[in-house]
Amino acid sequence: MDFDKVIVTILRQEDDLSTFCCENSDINDFIHNEAKDFQDERLGMSYVFSYDGTPIGFVTLSMADLKRDRMELEDRLQIGVENYPALQNKNRG
Repeated sequence: MDFDKVIVTILRQEDDLSTFCCENSDINDFIHNEAKDFQDERLGMSYVFSYDGTPIGFVTLSMADLKRDRMELEDRLQIGVENYPALQNKNRG
């Protein structure tokens, strides 16, 4: 595969991802049935990786937070922040 030919775009309503298929049915279900609504509701932003016009992968970034009171003392910052911003990682693999 010539990685210089991989195109990355933000998921759009008109994108046809019906040909995307991986070994994980949860991931397939998300990109086929949920990702566009997820993005419309501003819960996350999906980026689609395509090669010769065929979707070969995607990543969805979603914001989350870490609760200070649920963290170990040594992991807390010294400033008085109750929640730490974070990117959510839902590994479905």
